[in-house]
Amino acid sequence: MCNKLIIAHKAYDVERIDAKSIKGISLELRTSFVFFKMEIVGQSIILLKPKYTLERYTPRACAKMSEMVLKSNGSPCAFWFDALDFNQRTRLMEKNVYFVVSDKYAFLPGLVMDNRNERKAATELNAPAQYVLLYHMQAKNLEGRSSKELAEIMPYKYLTLTLALQVLQDLELCTLVVDANKEKRLHFELRGKALWEKALPLLKSPLKKSFYCDNVKEESSYMQGGINALAHYSMLVPDAVKTLVAVERTNTAKQENFERINSWDGAYKIECGSAFVGLDLEKR
Repeated sequence: MCNKLIIAHKAYDVERIDAKSIKGISLELRTSFVFFKMEIVGQSIILLKPKYTLERYTPRACAKMSEMVLKSNGSPCAFWFDALDFNQRTRLMEKNVYFVVSDKYAFLPGLVMDNRNERKAATELNAPAQYVLLYHMQAKNLEGRSSKELAEIMPYKYLTLTLALQVLQDLELCTLVVDANKEKRLHFELRGKALWEKALPLLKSPLKKSFYCDNVKEESSYMQGGINALAHYSMLVPDAVKTLVAVERTNTAKQENFERINSWDGAYKIECGSAFVGLDLEKR
């Protein structure tokens, strides 16, 4: 049986599937949900429609179920609800649980969904795509890897990496080759210096701002940057002013960790991202 699901003003075919075809799930899970599959921009998704009220499934439990389905079946999963209030949606999004609410609402980050027939080609590198490219050139050869395999070694989810590979292909930095199992795999026609020269104009610096300070709390928790980082791996003499990198989304990006912040001089130079963009250095 095939139904229609409206997402972002576009109709998608939704086909009910036998719960026995889903790998790696418990008997309770099989009996608590009705299972469907659908495809969005070439990506197959497993839909779980609960037979009971949402209160029976906490956001944390839904996140664990999503991870289990993805790991065992190689396809991301989303929960299909008839209705959700604002608080329920917020709690699910905080846990990064994908879901759709009939034709009213959808939370499927990483997927391009609009009312156009074709996805608009990328014109610049995003952060995940740049990470994949630099990892390939500097850490380990990724030739022949799939998004699922990359998700096991990189700090990004499967769907994010799927889009990252598409971005790389759009920019002609790689091609995606479909194997016998209909899985897209990385292929780099350019290598070494040729790949670097083609990628160089597209690369972006993650740094948004730099400032100075006289002291840093828990200095060892920061990565070294600038001349100091080069000196760490070579015989280069380190700079008298230590350069540290403040990584966002961690405690190291808190402004209170830096004493006497200013824009001109100090024992430390701090390079950071958008967490400090609004910092008013002149008033310190």
